[in-house]
Amino acid sequence: MFNVKEMIYSRSRDGKRSLRIVKENGTEISKEYEFKNIPEEFKLLENLHNDAIFARRKFNDLRYDSAIVIDYKKLPIEVKEKIIEEIKKR
Repeated sequence: MFNVKEMIYSRSRDGKRSLRIVKENGTEISKEYEFKNIPEEFKLLENLHNDAIFARRKFNDLRYDSAIVIDYKKLPIEVKEKIIEEIKKR
């Protein structure tokens, strides 16, 4: 497993979902999915995204409506491992 500096999950109006991981060394890995085909472990990210967007709308902060930064360190270890495996498949 590699060290993650930042994880950004976003979705577009046409139903695409993307996950971008920035490693500690600055390199990036990204993967894009159709919503109907997202891996099971990404459903947690989808829920986090929904919560963040709801909070932003509540406070009228719509500047970055499609992307959120995920606190990778707070994700359950099994989810981290599956996400990294899925990203490496690209």
